Amino acid sequence: MTGNVTTILALLVGAAYLIGSIPTGLLLGKAYGIDVRKEGSGNIGATNLYRTVGRKVGVITLIGDCLKGLLPVLLVKSSSFPPEFAAWAVAAEPAAGRADAGTVDGGGAEALISSNGSSFSSH
Repeated sequence: MTGNVTTILALLVGAAYLIGSIPTGLLLGKAYGIDVRKEGSGNIGATNLYRTVGRKVGVITLIGDCLKGLLPVLLVKSSSFPPEFAAWAVAAEPAAGRADAGTVDGGGAEALISSNGSSFSSH
């Protein structure tokens, strides 16, 4: 792999990690005037938003968490990188970013949803 390709791939992996660290549930909860970390189970995932804010917001959170895994991989797959290598290199990062989000409690279920989004794009 040439230096430029490696640099671009490293930037894409970093961007995928940052996308994964966006706390979808927390942001949607705040948009509805609720800090979901202080409501229900205290988790920022789709289930807690479903219970505390409503069905629509819970489903949007679930879809948003899934898209965080799906979109980076689709972006890389549509580029000129070798598809298998690039897609798998980027696929793990949204889940890692979600599980390790420094701004809020990292969550296993949210990371799982992001990784599911990544796996949808790998077929």
